[in-house]
Amino acid sequence: MNTPKISFLNYAAEESIFRNDLVVVKGVVAQEEEGEEDDTVESNSNKNNWAQDLRIIHNSTETIPFKAENTAFIFATRLSPGMNEIKFVGRNNICWKAMSLTYEPLQMVNHDDSYSVVPLLMLCRDDNRPDNVIRDITQKIELIMKVMQTFFEEKLYEHGLHKKSFKLKRVEILHSELQIKTTNEMSAEQLWEQLACQIKSSRELWSPRHKFVAFTTAHCKLNLQTQGQSPDKLACGGGGLALLGFDTFEVWPKTSSSLLDSIYDPLLLDDAQLLETGLGLGLSEPRTRGGLLCATLGALAHELGHIFDLGHSEAGLMGKDFLKFRQFFSPVTQLKINCFGCSNMSVGRRDSRKINIRKKSDITLTHSSAIILFYHRWFAHNNAESEHKESLTFSKNRVTTSLGILVAAEIRDPLTGLVYKTFELGNENQELILSKRDVLIQHGEKARLFVEASNGDSLSMEIFRDNLPNLFTNVK
Repeated sequence: MNTPKISFLNYAAEESIFRNDLVVVKGVVAQEEEGEEDDTVESNSNKNNWAQDLRIIHNSTETIPFKAENTAFIFATRLSPGMNEIKFVGRNNICWKAMSLTYEPLQMVNHDDSYSVVPLLMLCRDDNRPDNVIRDITQKIELIMKVMQTFFEEKLYEHGLHKKSFKLKRVEILHSELQIKTTNEMSAEQLWEQLACQIKSSRELWSPRHKFVAFTTAHCKLNLQTQGQSPDKLACGGGGLALLGFDTFEVWPKTSSSLLDSIYDPLLLDDAQLLETGLGLGLSEPRTRGGLLCATLGALAHELGHIFDLGHSEAGLMGKDFLKFRQFFSPVTQLKINCFGCSNMSVGRRDSRKINIRKKSDITLTHSSAIILFYHRWFAHNNAESEHKESLTFSKNRVTTSLGILVAAEIRDPLTGLVYKTFELGNENQELILSKRDVLIQHGEKARLFVEASNGDSLSMEIFRDNLPNLFTNVK
């Protein structure tokens, strides 16, 4: 057997990483035939032979577990500060490929120096779990939030943009005066309001540069009439707070080495186990431990999208497809596509070489959503130095920016947040002029306008159709 050829799909063989020490690496194995052009192995009998021989070694000591399917593979690992050497070793210790990932963690000088996300574990007043159990839960939250960082990096990468994500603070314990029974009788929206008030009144936690993600060990109210809830009914997010109002910590992994096993855990859950989580019987198939974890991760990613100002979409992550989060961890067939970059903007665009990228999955972002995240203040690399300035103004039917350029604009349903119109912006656009046709009659006489500028400043407001002229939309 000739030495297989390994290609990486979402990382380079040598790459520097700044924000997150968790990497989820995807790649493809091809069999190199003598005298012939390299090709991906197609024989059914040989497709997975390479996986039986392969070991992935991190810094010469740790063996990284991976999942293989046909000619594709995926693995997850935590990086150490500095250079990390990852070798792909076959039979007789022959090295098939090596990659070098350099982790250079960004420093945060003090508690309030940067725009960042703070995970919170809410404990009810009568929650008597021992300290070691609480430590385990906080460790799980830390890992899952790192998964979220990596996930959003890849969503931007899929749109031809440089990898960027939010900064993450350590997990904080939020002691609530609520009792477990009281929490069980509250809706997710009611608990969200309660937590938002408590956070804002806390000198230790509150900062306008912080967004918060709250997890609770006491689930919100079950809808027994519908025999349970889907994860999106017990989660909500907006403004500066996202909340998961159900407890699925039992199926969460604590380490990167157990992440894939947890995602694909086939153990079936019975009705009693589902009721204990707070979801009741509302979990769609597969009703397994892995399925429950993936539904949780999808709900979390969806609500994070909302606190980063994303609206709803018909499909994808910000639609109902967030429940298909397992696709992010699937070693599936890959496609070569051209990098299309960021509309007409050169800022943040990768080079135009052909890149390997996954087939379009059901948990993709719209291009407009990707642009919003890329320029979002919480995704800026040096956001500790970024000052919030009111650079966007709206007058009659005109949006202008005094700093940078306009990069994204959307018209959304004011009730559901569904995006029904986006504008192609970029280049040197500093002005957007709206007309009546931008507020469609079937969506009512008013709409919500969201606009973002390249400095991270954003504007969100209701606009009324009758106040707009009968003109064509104009972008300058």
